[in-house]
Amino acid sequence: MAIKKILFVDDELEMQELIGDALESEGFHVRLAGSGNSAEQLLAREQFDLVIADLHMPNGDGLSLLASIVAVKVNRPYVFMCTGSSNLSHEHLINLGATLVVDKPFRISTLVDNINALK
Repeated sequence: MAIKKILFVDDELEMQELIGDALESEGFHVRLAGSGNSAEQLLAREQFDLVIADLHMPNGDGLSLLASIVAVKVNRPYVFMCTGSSNLSHEHLINLGATLVVDKPFRISTLVDNINALK
């Protein structure tokens, strides 16, 4: 499956703009959401090839979003972004259904390489 349309979810507006612009410049179509709740609304209306979400957000965190994606049994890759201060291990997040876990801060080129590897 070629990844073309990405839902990027982060409560930090600067991060949304930075990553959104970078992914668009790589040829991806990107939709942005500032919370898990707003991401769920977009997921109910649109199809995405990949969801990239911050783990810790107000108004619906990344874990809640992942649980809703897993519950509807939609087969799409899900990438978590988290800080080193997260008390959840990468292995645990993968076991919950994440495809990949990326530690913040990260290089945008590394994120793009990881996305391309999912194709």
